Amino acid sequence: MSFEKQSKGSGVRRKARECALQMLFAADFLETDRDATVPFWSEFGFESLAEGSAKSISAVPETLDRLRTSATRLRPYLKKLDPYDRNSPFLTDHKELVFSLDRAEESFKTAMGVLVSGSSPDLSSLRQRLASARDQLGRLAATVSAATALKADEKREFAGIAADADKHFEILSSKSLIAVEKLAAESVMPRQFADRIVTGTLKNLAAIDKTIMSRAEHWRLERMAVVDRNILRLAVYEFLYEDTPGTVVINEALEIARTFSSYEATQFINGLLDAIRLDLEGKGDVKAEPTESALDSETKTASNP
Repeated sequence: MSFEKQSKGSGVRRKARECALQMLFAADFLETDRDATVPFWSEFGFESLAEGSAKSISAVPETLDRLRTSATRLRPYLKKLDPYDRNSPFLTDHKELVFSLDRAEESFKTAMGVLVSGSSPDLSSLRQRLASARDQLGRLAATVSAATALKADEKREFAGIAADADKHFEILSSKSLIAVEKLAAESVMPRQFADRIVTGTLKNLAAIDKTIMSRAEHWRLERMAVVDRNILRLAVYEFLYEDTPGTVVINEALEIARTFSSYEATQFINGLLDAIRLDLEGKGDVKAEPTESALDSETKTASNP
């Protein structure tokens, strides 16, 4: 099932187009045809696509930091088990715990790189490393519980720190990683759609602008507000190069214009896109005549998406 059909009526298409508008806006503002997609997704794109995704992603490294803090707090108790041996098996086990946490962080960074590049990451290696670290923590807790070199209150303190760390492991496995996997699964198709229409628009900008000007011939594109100009460009790209029904393209463009632009601009975009659609369908008649108040970027303030 195509992205358009699968997400019909869900609002996901619109979110993807809003992300595409932001990327195209940045490319237009910087006057560049370079890749506009990866920087967007690596900075704030997923939050634009799915509210709360930034919190889901940041929760993993934040929890790993808490686990490392807990591991640091455990070390003094382990040193007391064999204070004269710097290479005691207890400290060796502790080093392996810290090493497993570090490797887990590396796995997460790699997974996020895959996500930013446009694919769904495999978190199995991250889960394995977290499971290994959790097992090491459990073995250390059992060792301390049976040790005779520590006082009862020291054992309780160690057990409290270990229990707190174990809760963080549980949060990672049962909540945080599941949220990241859900985000990855749900974002791949809209991300790919947004990237495709942005790169396609930039690649075919001359033909797209020519089509727009065929119905706005009394206005230069550079006089249009930057938001309106790029809403038109994305819509015309879909007219020319995608199989999305023209009425769907116009409806989506108008919804985005209502969010990011003005009422007058929305009317202008509606008239212009409908005229272009009719032209492309061989039904064109009277050309649309935009009003100055709808287009003149010198007198119109547009919201920045």
